[in-house]
Amino acid sequence: MCVRRAVVAVCLSILTTVGSLEFGLRIADPFGALRYFGDLRAVYAAYREDARGYALAPGDYTFSNWQAVILPDTTRRVPDTNVTGCTIALVGDSVTFGLGVSDTDTWANLVAHELPDVHIVNAGVHAYNVWNVEATIREFRIVRFSGSSRQ
Repeated sequence: MCVRRAVVAVCLSILTTVGSLEFGLRIADPFGALRYFGDLRAVYAAYREDARGYALAPGDYTFSNWQAVILPDTTRRVPDTNVTGCTIALVGDSVTFGLGVSDTDTWANLVAHELPDVHIVNAGVHAYNVWNVEATIREFRIVRFSGSSRQ
């Protein structure tokens, strides 16, 4: 009987401690988790289906502490890119897309800044997998290079 009370007391103590920590972290949110997951919900709500699987609908988006402009072809704006010259399309997931950073802070824009004579296209989309990336490459090959000698 005494052992059972001790086990119950330990379990209640653990639950109380975990509950208090959860409550404290929700109030303080030292790591910005609530902001991050709120932004993530907003990103998912703006997705639409397309030939690549899904992508953000074109438009200007403002999140908790970052902004993104999605162009009519569902790629992300690269402010420092040159619209002439050779084109490099960066394809990938949230790292390529730049989830959580504004257009000027994406690595695609940093590449464009370092390569001023190259047109950089940011075709990354959050949560893409290898099949989405393959579909993106296929779609860009059809859309971007149709009628040209490059295949």
